[in-house]
Amino acid sequence: MIVDTKVCYDSHCHLSPDITLDKFQEYVKPILESQTWPINIMMTNHIDEKMIIDAISNMGIISNRQIMLNVGIHPWFTHLYTFFNINDFKDLQDFKKFHYMNVLEIYSKSNIKTDEFNEILEYLPIPISIYEIINKFKEILINCKFPERINIGEIGLDKLARIPKSGFLGNPNFPLINGGGLSNYKIKMDHQVEIFKLQFELALNTVNNNIPLPKKISIHCVGCHGLIFEILKKFDSLKIKKDQIPAIVMHSYSGSVDNAKMLMKKLKNLHVWFGISDVINLSKGNQEKFQQLINVIHDKILVETDLGIDRMLENHSDYIEEIVKKLIDLGVDEVTLLDNWRSFTQFETYV
Repeated sequence: MIVDTKVCYDSHCHLSPDITLDKFQEYVKPILESQTWPINIMMTNHIDEKMIIDAISNMGIISNRQIMLNVGIHPWFTHLYTFFNINDFKDLQDFKKFHYMNVLEIYSKSNIKTDEFNEILEYLPIPISIYEIINKFKEILINCKFPERINIGEIGLDKLARIPKSGFLGNPNFPLINGGGLSNYKIKMDHQVEIFKLQFELALNTVNNNIPLPKKISIHCVGCHGLIFEILKKFDSLKIKKDQIPAIVMHSYSGSVDNAKMLMKKLKNLHVWFGISDVINLSKGNQEKFQQLINVIHDKILVETDLGIDRMLENHSDYIEEIVKKLIDLGVDEVTLLDNWRSFTQFETYV
C-alpha cells in the first residue's frame, strides 16, 4: 500500500527480538529485495547480527538503493559483550560468571532475591569479545559495497537497562514468552559507555576504498541525555576531517527542549537529527511540552517507526502514514519532513 502523503520513509526500524532465521528468509528477505521506498534497518545484538550481515552481503538486497543497513550493539545487549580475555581463564564457566558479575549490578536494593543472579546466569551465553565484534564491524564498513548505505546503529546508553529473567530480550533458549519479566539486575553504565565509545569511534575511522566516508549513527538514549552530550562533546572537539563528519540521530528522542538546543548549537562538528516515532513520542507524555520540542527541532525531524519490519510486513507504510499525519497536526509540513530525509541521506534519488 502506498500512503496518501508525500512522505514515505522509515529512518529507524528493526528486526524483532524474537526473529528467527527461517522467518527472516521467508518473510523479510523478499521485502528487502522488492522494497520501493527507503527504510533504515538497525542491528541490535548477536542474533540479528547474522541476518543483517547476510543482507549486507546479499546483492539482491543491498543493490536495492532503498535499503540502508547498520552494524551496532544496542545498550540493552551490551552485557553480552566482554572486555576480558577468555584465555586468561582456565574454566569457561568461571570466565562467564566473572564477566557478568563485573557488568551487572542490582537495580533495586529493596528487592534483592538471593538466587536470582545464578538463575539468570544459567540462560546467559558465553560472553562475546567486544574487540572481535568491533573488528568485524570495521571490516564490514571498510569493505562493503554501497558504503553510503551501511552505517552504525543502534548504539547508545540506557540508565534503565534492566535485563529480563531470560538474560536478554529474545533469548531463544528461555522457555517462557516475554523473557519471564524483568529481573532486578541492570547493566552498569561504565560498561555501556565504553562499548558506546568504541562503536562511535568506528564512524570517525572508516575509509572505504581509500575514500573517507561520513557515517550516520543512530543513538538510543534513555535517562542519560546529559552524559551522552558530554561524550558527544568530546568527540566533537576532535579535529574531524570535513569529509568524515558523521550525522547522528537521537532516535525516538526523549530529552528536553534545552538538551535538544544544546545538541544543535554546541556540537559544531557533528550533524544532529532527531528521530520521532509514534510508539515512543507521539502517543505518550505531555503533548504541550512535546509541541515546544517540535517547534525547536522541526527542520531536524526524521520519521521513524522503531518497530520490527517482520511484524509490520505489508502494513509498514500504514505506520508511517499515521506518524506523518500526527506530525502535520503538530505543525510540521510534509515538505520539511521530506527535505529533512534528503538532507540526512545526501542522496535525493532515494525519494
